[in-house]
Amino acid sequence: MEEEFDTRRNLIVNYLPPKFDQDDVKTLFSRIGGVTKTKLVRNNMTGESLGYAFVEYPSDELAGNAIKQLNGIEIEGKILKVSYARQSSPETKNTNVYVASLPPSVSEDKLFKLFSRFGAILTSKLLTNPDGSSRGAGFVRYATNSEAMMAIESMSGKTLPDSNGPLTVKLALSPASKQNINTNITRTTNIQFSNMTLNHIPIPQMNPPISVNGKVPPLNTALIGKPASVYVYGLQPKHTELTLYELFSPFGGVLNVKLIRDLTKEDKVCKGYGFVNFTKYEDAYKAVVSMNNVPFENKVLQVSFKENKPTSNGQTMNMSPVASNAMISVKT
Repeated sequence: MEEEFDTRRNLIVNYLPPKFDQDDVKTLFSRIGGVTKTKLVRNNMTGESLGYAFVEYPSDELAGNAIKQLNGIEIEGKILKVSYARQSSPETKNTNVYVASLPPSVSEDKLFKLFSRFGAILTSKLLTNPDGSSRGAGFVRYATNSEAMMAIESMSGKTLPDSNGPLTVKLALSPASKQNINTNITRTTNIQFSNMTLNHIPIPQMNPPISVNGKVPPLNTALIGKPASVYVYGLQPKHTELTLYELFSPFGGVLNVKLIRDLTKEDKVCKGYGFVNFTKYEDAYKAVVSMNNVPFENKVLQVSFKENKPTSNGQTMNMSPVASNAMISVKT
């Protein structure tokens, strides 16, 4: 029989240094007394620490002492927050908020301050380029769903000083950490980031389309307001679907992203390219114009609209899953 969760013995630790691993957490809290278990929370896709962990003690006395002695101490430039944890419930899920259209003046500290008035923030992260400059987007993870929804309701559509437009603020729903994969079929990974339910839109396997070769494509006014799909080449084996999302979500609403993986390899690494489906053509256009030929982690990205595929009768057929009504069976 599973032991009943005891709030008085379970702690949550926020603002851990990025280099802290689970052994470091255990070592730190074992100074107070023997711990029953520790769990460092990591990104399901990258394995990187999310900056917080859970610690369980065998007695409420030890847990209380840990809060008294470790809450507020500084480690590697981070001020730890140690408090009692709550049992997992619907209120503790869907708490990660994605924020876009941030002006360059918003630092990681300012991002935290902007959103801290809506509730207890577990972690916050500003997305940056290799040179350290802001990408204009970030994530804020709250302790509860109600706090996250309050932030979304209050901040979505607000325009900050020096900003080029209103903020995009919505839930960032990450994919399941584990999937059952049938090795006899092509795996299709579909990540959706939204505060609403979206249709599962699979992306068919196809040959990479021709890039725009550094030329700015003309704006097609007839497509404004319609969905559009963008092809991205120049990714590295270590990159994930989250990489694509973080790179392109600052340009507008993203329906989903598709990373093409090498299924012949055990770890199914990225083959170097993928697709981003935007809700609006004009957002996709901004992404193509802004990101094509941009250096990214020792490579140069090639970004273009997904090409139409010619049919046997010489006509063109739009292969974009966003614009097509074709239904494709997907097994994960």
